[in-house]
Amino acid sequence: MASAHLSIFRGVFFICICILDARGTSGLHGRRRYAVRWINVMNIKKVKILFVCMGNICRSPTAAAVALKRIKNAGLEVDIDSAGTIAYHAGEGPDLRAKEAGQRRGYDFSQMIARQVISEDFVRFDLLLAMDKRNYGDLMSRCPERHKHKVKLLMDYAQQTQLSEVPDPYYGGEQGFEDVLDLVEAAVDGLIAALKTKSV
Repeated sequence: MASAHLSIFRGVFFICICILDARGTSGLHGRRRYAVRWINVMNIKKVKILFVCMGNICRSPTAAAVALKRIKNAGLEVDIDSAGTIAYHAGEGPDLRAKEAGQRRGYDFSQMIARQVISEDFVRFDLLLAMDKRNYGDLMSRCPERHKHKVKLLMDYAQQTQLSEVPDPYYGGEQGFEDVLDLVEAAVDGLIAALKTKSV
């Protein structure tokens, strides 16, 4: 059985996790052995990720939905959001074609409402992942110099592909939304691997 205790030592919080040694008892008095770990929770920081496309109704909400499910399944604690570089669709839900394609694969779009990127996003988020080079350029043109290292292309994390962008499916047919899902899933899997090795 494990018990956790929170203590304060010199103004810093620690978690003390005491785990009963499965090998039983030890010592002359049969005292049970415990493994004790001290974790400085002040150093534990949840990564915050913003997915960005142009209108925030197709690609970036798809990426957010995929990331929410797959990152949770991987056992990681990450804050996820999405936004667009323009405000044209602000207040709208995801494109119905994107939503239906994603739902067929088990992704949830129910809480997603389009919004535009704001200045505070560059401060709040640890990663701002653009769907294509135009989105990337728009973000970099607005991003303060000290936060530019946070802006990347989502496809930078995709493995076993030479593609560097997630194409906009808005003016195409349904297959375009399936293609977006394929690319996003590959990129999110690579992102999860990077998160696990802290190489984001």
